[in-house]
Amino acid sequence: QVTQTLEQIQRGRSRLTEALRGAQLERLEAAASARPLAPRLATVLEGWRLLHPELTLETTLALAPEARLLDPAFEDTVTTLLNNAAEANATQGATTLRLEASCAQGWLTLCVEDEGRGPAPRLPTVPVASQKPYGAGAGLLLAQANLERLGGALTVDTGAAGWRATLRLPLVDAHE
Repeated sequence: QVTQTLEQIQRGRSRLTEALRGAQLERLEAAASARPLAPRLATVLEGWRLLHPELTLETTLALAPEARLLDPAFEDTVTTLLNNAAEANATQGATTLRLEASCAQGWLTLCVEDEGRGPAPRLPTVPVASQKPYGAGAGLLLAQANLERLGGALTVDTGAAGWRATLRLPLVDAHE
């Protein structure tokens, strides 16, 4: 009886050790594949500005140099938020967008605000009909799902002159 119990304890300990090693390996792999945040965001903003020279994009960036993100769709998510804000501006003939990004306590917070003067849209729960020639109506839905998968969130609320989309995304710890 005692021998059998000791064997069960040993098997349980071995399984637990394997699970912990696997989790540690996943964290190390994630940290190794994470890329610095500041240059990724700079590339997105530069490309977006080239495609929208008629718009003014005001930025306030307070990014820690060591801040890194794992999210492979980060660039697409930011582009979607900027494009949606630009479309809201177009309805009012407005030309200025604002983007603020900061890092604090292991999180990236990025806000995009337009001057569309409309009420804040609700985040979709299913793809919506798109008015764009090649749009599927799923941009915000995909952005929201991707952020949630990574432990982040996307919210939309009323800003100073239009709507404000805010994404929060956990940063990868550079010391893992």
